[in-house]
Amino acid sequence: MVHTLAKSVLALDEEIAGVDAQIAARFREHRDAEVILSMPGTGLTLDAEFIACTGSDMDAFGSAGRLAGVAGLAPVPRDSGRITGNMRRPHRYHCRLLRVYSPPASVRHPEPSTTTRGPRARATSRQSLPSPAVASTCCGHSSATKRHYSVQPPEPEAVPA
Repeated sequence: MVHTLAKSVLALDEEIAGVDAQIAARFREHRDAEVILSMPGTGLTLDAEFIACTGSDMDAFGSAGRLAGVAGLAPVPRDSGRITGNMRRPHRYHCRLLRVYSPPASVRHPEPSTTTRGPRARATSRQSLPSPAVASTCCGHSSATKRHYSVQPPEPEAVPA
């Protein structure tokens, strides 16, 4: 019985590998595959999911802010009367797009100068979730690279003579 179960698990692994190869081949046929692959922190699976979520048409969003709003990365105002400027996380958003932008947000690290704070400020500050803001910058990166339709190769380093 264990032998038959092991054979079925191995057959499923081979089938999954075949489907992954089909997804990768189909993704590489897309006109914007190279641009989307240039986003930091993503791979073929997340990039294919990004194309599936956006419908392969980035012009429908118009801007990086609109894409961030649909993905649930942009804060929503919670204003009442004279009180303005209160922002909160949105309740309605595209869960799969948020899933696409979550790993790149965990990969990116902010500049050290923006994270260094004094001990008193660290002790008195409220805990917040920085990943939506960082993921929003990833969202802006994807729409900016899509807008320009080009991948910038890294500049060669100057060799000292």
